[in-house]
Amino acid sequence: MLVLVFVLFGIALLDQPADPVFEGKLASQWSHELLNSNAAIREKAEEALKAFGEPGVPQLRALLRRRNGPWEKPLLVLNRFVPFLNYSAVNADACRVAAARVLGKLGGRGHAAAPDLVAGLRFELSAAESERALLSIGAAAIPAVEGGVSARDVQVRFRSARLLREFHAANQSSIRVLVDATSDKFSRVRREAAASIGEIVARNRNLICDDRSAVEAIVALGEDSASEVRAGAMQCLGRIGIDNPQVMSSLRKGLCDDDVEVKLESAKALWALCKLSEEVLPVLISVLETPERWRAAYALAEMGSSAAPAIPALLKLLVEERVPRPFRTPPSSALALGKIGAMAVPELARTLENPDSGVRMNALMALNFMGAAGQTAVPNLIQLLEDKNAEIRHTTALTLATIGVEPSAIIAGLSDCLQAEDIYMRSAAAAHLRRIAPDQNWVVPAE
Repeated sequence: MLVLVFVLFGIALLDQPADPVFEGKLASQWSHELLNSNAAIREKAEEALKAFGEPGVPQLRALLRRRNGPWEKPLLVLNRFVPFLNYSAVNADACRVAAARVLGKLGGRGHAAAPDLVAGLRFELSAAESERALLSIGAAAIPAVEGGVSARDVQVRFRSARLLREFHAANQSSIRVLVDATSDKFSRVRREAAASIGEIVARNRNLICDDRSAVEAIVALGEDSASEVRAGAMQCLGRIGIDNPQVMSSLRKGLCDDDVEVKLESAKALWALCKLSEEVLPVLISVLETPERWRAAYALAEMGSSAAPAIPALLKLLVEERVPRPFRTPPSSALALGKIGAMAVPELARTLENPDSGVRMNALMALNFMGAAGQTAVPNLIQLLEDKNAEIRHTTALTLATIGVEPSAIIAGLSDCLQAEDIYMRSAAAAHLRRIAPDQNWVVPAE
């Protein structure tokens, strides 16, 4: 029995992580101080562990492996009655966060900890810091993240599948593990696998040429029982850039899907691949009647003048759409109409007469996006320089400057913009004034 105790003790000693010394303190002591309530002590510990570099990583890995076991609560209760136990619980989440933060600063020097960081993706409170650390480590972390895609824990699989697309060095081996993940029993893993394949292949088209099984796997996901997965598959097919009959058939089927998101992603993909406006437009116009209308409007904006048949539907949305700060975050309908260009000007010019200032503002933003293409609306815009609403007056002056008119017609309006509440609007006005009247000293008033 005594021999067994010595053997077990020896094994335990051998299993202890390396514990080098820096400034008279063991790495384990510095790592313990990462949890100190004093910010100055924590900061000094971080600096010390960064100075250790790779030799300090084993102690950081030990922190990453900390777990709060079921025995801790009973021990804490027992400690109240038997104080000499001197037992205090350690917050395992705090340990993982602290270790991951230091590893993120070590970058590639922390590569040995990648498997532990991946294992830590299962914990909600520390997962984000672990992800940042893995990305900081870079390409050396990819094999560990690829392994996470097939881990037992679904959170690890889900986050690993999502994280792989963030690595610019992800390659064919990453594609292979993601293809395997398209058959995962959890829909969110399948969705992230499809999204990552699309992102990785979009950066390197040659990867898909090396392994056509990826295309087949994504097409198969187009028949998935979960709508979020079907939508992800459609998005991926658009990104990988292959318009073979199999892909086109899948996308066309997606246009008729019962789920709005699937239809939307199918339409966007078809446009990206083949510019098939006659098939895409009816679908996007129908989506303008749903809660996903803003996404459909952005998709129509990507189509530019080809989206002209959608003008009536977009004008209807323009009248209804409201955003808190239109000049900073313009309505999606305004962006779409602006990108369509000159063909939308006649209707927008009429909309400038709407009694609702919110509607007038939206129409102004659409013309602002057009620039010179909105030239025929200039007479209507000039009238709005006298609008009773200050925001309308300011936006009109800025829109006219963007379209391009005689400077004398807008200098007064732009000067008035310098007193606007929104500093972004004031700055835009000053930029225009410096361009059209450079001989004057235009200053943006401070907040």
